[in-house]
Amino acid sequence: MNGNNYKPMYSRPDEGRKPSRSETLTDRKQRFDALNTWVQARGGWVVSIPGDPEVRIEVLEGSSVPDGLREMGYDIKSMGAAERMVHMAVEEKFVRAPNGTLVSLTPGSTRSVVETRQHAGLVTVLRYGFRMP
Repeated sequence: MNGNNYKPMYSRPDEGRKPSRSETLTDRKQRFDALNTWVQARGGWVVSIPGDPEVRIEVLEGSSVPDGLREMGYDIKSMGAAERMVHMAVEEKFVRAPNGTLVSLTPGSTRSVVETRQHAGLVTVLRYGFRMP
């Protein structure tokens, strides 16, 4: 026996050890990715930096995302409204005129729509924030 009691950190048991900062950040980033996937699947946007404990989301009015997050145990706080550019916010519907050209559908018209076009535009979004555990 050489009297050396040194044990490298990687060979010591993990019991009672506080997780390192990098382990905590990695875990938080994984939870962030799962949350981001969940929010995006429901039409919302996570706008905070991955791994940041303070999470910010934006959703369209009437979205079920905030209620779903509350059911999951998050303490959601409203942060007001804002505007966001969305790639399909404006929708135009066209009908065929007697001369064959396309004309915009007028309100109350019963004519068949022959073409629909979507354009980018501003929409109102609701902002929420909460702390990632």
